[in-house]
Amino acid sequence: MMLRMQRPLYRYSEYPYLQSSRSFDVSSSRPQSFRSFPSMKTPAPLASPVLNRVFSAACAIAVATSPFPAPAATDSLLLNDFERRPLVEEGLRKAGLSSGDNRMVTLWARLKAQELSDDATAAAAAATSSISKYQGSPDLAESRMRVRSLQAYLDELQRDIFASKQTFVQGYLGVFYSQRDAFQALILTTFPADDPVSLASKDAMVDEGNNVFKYAEDLSDAISKKSRSGAVNAYARLALAYDRFLKAGDLYGQPPKKVSAQAARRAPQGLGLAGAAAKQVKAELELAQIELEDKPEFLATKSRAKVVDDATAKLVPQKDPLTSTEALYKDTPLRTFRYSSTPPKLAERVLVLAGPDKGRTGVVLNLEGNAATGTAIIKLDTKEVKVIDRAKIARAALV
Repeated sequence: MMLRMQRPLYRYSEYPYLQSSRSFDVSSSRPQSFRSFPSMKTPAPLASPVLNRVFSAACAIAVATSPFPAPAATDSLLLNDFERRPLVEEGLRKAGLSSGDNRMVTLWARLKAQELSDDATAAAAAATSSISKYQGSPDLAESRMRVRSLQAYLDELQRDIFASKQTFVQGYLGVFYSQRDAFQALILTTFPADDPVSLASKDAMVDEGNNVFKYAEDLSDAISKKSRSGAVNAYARLALAYDRFLKAGDLYGQPPKKVSAQAARRAPQGLGLAGAAAKQVKAELELAQIELEDKPEFLATKSRAKVVDDATAKLVPQKDPLTSTEALYKDTPLRTFRYSSTPPKLAERVLVLAGPDKGRTGVVLNLEGNAATGTAIIKLDTKEVKVIDRAKIARAALV
């Protein structure tokens, strides 16, 4: 009896556009849709090798000239088409971003998107180097750069939303939408194999990629309705979906590495990046010369290709080698932690008191339920976004 594993469909219930499901046998890594079914009979071999070749050629010509398109094998890996999908090339026509009402916002958003495009072009060019780990995959390098760089725009969104500033929110969302093709490219190319692990990873990327744009839509609607609570809730879920997409696609930044002061002085000369990422890199390198021991640098390297590969390493969440910090505090009583007994509120800094993130600090993005049984979306200092029980967090005390 053939054992079949079915993709969990409950996660797709809110996505009407994802109707197809993929099933596979544990004995084979090939999807069933690419194998012959028992009911399909194979025609008997032709008597003559010559006739066999003629028959094969005729079949090839028939397929090549067929008016019907070839069936798509990756339909289940395509992101949803939402009702409104504005692109930078279309003027970012998005809920108030008309050319007559917000011309400066539209122009600003175009410039921001162009900076991402410039950085992505540099990353793709560097992928031709034999030193680059993306050698031969310029499209993948370009897409990774574009998606990772969006973390800086999320940070700007967070500041504006919590400060009740709405002028540029739609512009940031327009920049997000302009990178939709980069999200799609990563889904299709990051895990090219058809083994169960790769399929599960691609499924997770589809889910979270859809969530990114779904909550971007919700955030845009909340801003157009001037609903601060709706905007805060939508932003928190957008940040969480983006973080989970990075995790599913193995897009996390690596821990920074210490370098010598001499290497830090040489690195800016080899930078060929444009836009905000390059400016941040240069600033970080200058700080490294002053605070080398306290602020290790991550981009001082002899190779420009390596610089381009890691240009967004400080923009995205950092990969913490510790899966749990709870063991580090097992003998530390809670009274030694500096925190307030007052329940935390939105945008306040909190300290995690229990669980795998014990001892870490972050900012509250969203609160659900009551203080005893509810949950909170927390953005840790590493920029990682997690859902943590409210009973396990406390307002961090001012030092």
